[in-house]
Amino acid sequence: MDVALVGLVLAGVENLSLAVLSDAVERAGMESTIVSLSGWGDIDAATGAVLRRRPRVCGISIQTGESALASLAFSRVLRARGYAGTIVSG
Repeated sequence: MDVALVGLVLAGVENLSLAVLSDAVERAGMESTIVSLSGWGDIDAATGAVLRRRPRVCGISIQTGESALASLAFSRVLRARGYAGTIVSG
């Protein structure tokens, strides 16, 4: 796995930023996956999903000011649980 893209995923609503990033990764010949992070309650599940896939890069999409703190906490938990790859967020 090359890239895990983490961000808000809602049923019936496309997250355009994650879709565009996923498409760009795949056009570059790499593999990507999208992992849902909808808030504080998803941090453990999202961390486990990323760690199981073992991507070289984890990209975190920060959609709103309200989601920023949970997204940054996710990155700290991910690193604390042993993720050694590159983490980018924006």
